[in-house]
Amino acid sequence: MAQNELSVDLLRDLRLGLRRLRRAPVFGAVVVLTLGIGIGANTAIFSLVKGILLDPLPYDEPEQLVAVYASAPGTGEEILPQSAAVHFTYEDEARLLESVGLWNRFDVTVLGLD
Repeated sequence: MAQNELSVDLLRDLRLGLRRLRRAPVFGAVVVLTLGIGIGANTAIFSLVKGILLDPLPYDEPEQLVAVYASAPGTGEEILPQSAAVHFTYEDEARLLESVGLWNRFDVTVLGLD
């Protein structure tokens, strides 16, 4: 019985909504356009967030990634910049690391030690 009443109420509401949209078509167009823009923007932003924050890193075992920083106690700096030479030293002499990568938040090109 409750299922039937719900269907009747839903149909009545839909008919009322369509009647009101026929009386004010500009309002209906604005509503549909606003919803379309909002849903589209939400989808675009979520796609970016998903790709950047939610998808796992493209590594076989991302839980084994580590970051190596240089520090000098007493200088007030927690993390000091490292030169490319330090990176190549890690790459050549590291025994506990399978491979070493270099990351910098600025655009740089590292061609060698010179």
